[in-house]
Amino acid sequence: MAQPPILRPDLDTIVSLAETISRCARQLESSGASVGTPPSPPASPKTQQNIQGTERTELREACDKLLYLAAGPYEHLMATAQSHRVEAALQFAAHFDLASYVPSDGSSIAFSELAAATGLPTLQISRMFRILVVYHIFCEPRLGFVAHNACSRLLLEQHIHATVSYYTDESFRAASCLSETTRKWPGTQERNETALNLAYNTTLPKFEFFNAEPWRAARFRMAMAGMTQGESFSLQHLVQGFDWASLPEGSMVADIGGGGGHVSVALAKAHTKLNFIVQDLKTAFDGNSIPESLSGRISFREHNFFTTQPSSADVFLLRWILHDYPDKFARKILQNTVAAMKPGSRIVVMEGVMQPPGSQSHICERKSRLLDVAMMTLLNSSERDLDAWKSLFYEADPSLKLVKVTTPAASALSVMELQLDV
Repeated sequence: MAQPPILRPDLDTIVSLAETISRCARQLESSGASVGTPPSPPASPKTQQNIQGTERTELREACDKLLYLAAGPYEHLMATAQSHRVEAALQFAAHFDLASYVPSDGSSIAFSELAAATGLPTLQISRMFRILVVYHIFCEPRLGFVAHNACSRLLLEQHIHATVSYYTDESFRAASCLSETTRKWPGTQERNETALNLAYNTTLPKFEFFNAEPWRAARFRMAMAGMTQGESFSLQHLVQGFDWASLPEGSMVADIGGGGGHVSVALAKAHTKLNFIVQDLKTAFDGNSIPESLSGRISFREHNFFTTQPSSADVFLLRWILHDYPDKFARKILQNTVAAMKPGSRIVVMEGVMQPPGSQSHICERKSRLLDVAMMTLLNSSERDLDAWKSLFYEADPSLKLVKVTTPAASALSVMELQLDV
């Protein structure tokens, strides 16, 4: 049988992409955007996000397409298939906290000296660092010595280190078992029939498994809290994405699954007339740090959201909770919440809303697709598009109506407001 023709890169396309890259780079440079390597000491992640969004996204999209065309389909496919090797090296660096042994002042350290300090083999350390170097993580300023660059310095930040460790440990290991899981439990929605369960040989769902090993739970909480420091998941989007000021003074907000209370703290600082009750399992409260000035307005109550909602509230807040659960479990969470609603109360859900395929740049769409596969791998859940969210709300209770959807600029999440249609 004749093989279909192979589409070859068009030189005009490559040239046009190069021109786009040049144009965007000039625009960013002329606007004073920070696009280069930050000076030492390093700038914070927020400082590095000063690049204007539209030009930055267009530049990255053009670079991505150009790299694909320049490499060709075979090289692209093989590089993608081997990306787990980079993940393994990053896992090695995070597991042994190697970034903390590299001088933070920009000077270098010999691989042999680093090996002596960590008790790890010199040859293995050098090989792991060198693969990271060619992926722009760390640098080797002279043969046999390693130093920080802008990317590796981020690993010195506790929250970022926790996030990288989570991605390269539980998430990475579970991903390798996804196909086997599908063969064993096709189409399952059970929380303990996931790739994570196979990877760690446990019958516990993800969060119960983490709670059984407190260091995992603590690391995950730190990682999730750290994600709010970036622009895409900033809590300011929630602060501004719902009309909190319209609530009467003294209104109560139930922060369901609120962990250590970092979401309620951000809202309480911005809206001084509101009170908050953070609900979660007791283990999630460990290490919470509520400012003394807010302690009278933020309280904690142990609650499993699969059981009857014990609190009366004007707003029930579910921020980035429902995407962790397959539909039958997400419905139960909503039903328990609806049962506690009083006339005029609302549910505020902040979640990702998947856009139609091809409606965004690949750079933007990848983020939601990666998260969607993570939900499948770890939780048998998914990211949902707007129709899926509407169906979930209706199936939970036909009287539950979605009255408003707000997607703040630069936010990866949307704010959905629900009321009872009575």
